[in-house]
Amino acid sequence: MGSSRNSSMPSQVQTDKDLSLEFLFDNIDFMFVWKIVMMKYHLRGRPHDPIAMFKALLLKEMRQLSSPRKLVKFLKRDSFWLRKCGFQNPPSHNSFSDFVDRVGADVAEQLYYCLVGRIMQFKGVGELIAVDSTSLKGYAYFWKNRKCSDPDAKWGYSPTTERVFGYKVHMAVDAELELPLAFTVTPANIYDNKEYPKILEILIQKGIQPSAHVEGETFDQHVKRISLN
Repeated sequence: MGSSRNSSMPSQVQTDKDLSLEFLFDNIDFMFVWKIVMMKYHLRGRPHDPIAMFKALLLKEMRQLSSPRKLVKFLKRDSFWLRKCGFQNPPSHNSFSDFVDRVGADVAEQLYYCLVGRIMQFKGVGELIAVDSTSLKGYAYFWKNRKCSDPDAKWGYSPTTERVFGYKVHMAVDAELELPLAFTVTPANIYDNKEYPKILEILIQKGIQPSAHVEGETFDQHVKRISLN
């Protein structure tokens, strides 16, 4: 990959989906990350730049890398994305876990939807939506006659039909540009079709209404029908 692929058009998303994440990193001001997480940081120690960490975790989801370890391996062998995220050297996989623990689930969700708000400022985003899920393995332990150390994690199947103990990230993306627009996190035993109506409701709440018809219905009609089922 090379930086020559960058677009010079700041007001319109490129149509090549392979460039969408690069376009995002080059054309959105990620300083909002610092403003949101600054209260979670202090002057002691040398934590990694939260903007770089957030970009790397976004890269992890968009490339469907199943763990922080695989993300670190990816960054080690791909200097282009290492620089795009803002690193000189890739952090350890523990650093990503520490970042997630530091900011917490509520702040992570706030970061995500601040990003979605900025994505929606571009033209042509959200007209065609695709919803898919990614399995996340839970790091839980079982002892004889004792409960699991992570009671929220469940056994389920990954998209490759492999049994996984953990969670699922259900994500809605712009189908043409592969930019993230909404997500939910569930135990791994929750089927995609059960979570689909919730994803649609989140999209509507965020002001995203695809100009598409589903089973002969408008998007609004489809949402109302499946919400009643």
